[in-house]
Amino acid sequence: MLSESKAKGKDSPLATYVNALPAEWARERKAKAGDSALDLTPLSLAIVHRANSDTASWQQYFDASSGMKSSTQLTAGRTARQAYVEAILLRTLADADTEE
Repeated sequence: MLSESKAKGKDSPLATYVNALPAEWARERKAKAGDSALDLTPLSLAIVHRANSDTASWQQYFDASSGMKSSTQLTAGRTARQAYVEAILLRTLADADTEE
């Protein structure tokens, strides 16, 4: 996501980072994502909406279903940190489900 972004080194809208993802990767990510935690993971939610739609129309669904706007300005570092935190959370939840 970050390496594909054309806005390196400055704040950019969340939509810029999400739209930089290859469509096939977004679809694969969506297939692996569980619906139960998407309300806790705004970046993952944006990717799911992107996978369900295209680069021009996913934002309206994301903006309506999350507490964050696709136009929110983020640095590349903050976006990377968010992706990391969400990956850890989703892995922890998946591990908890398998322990039950």
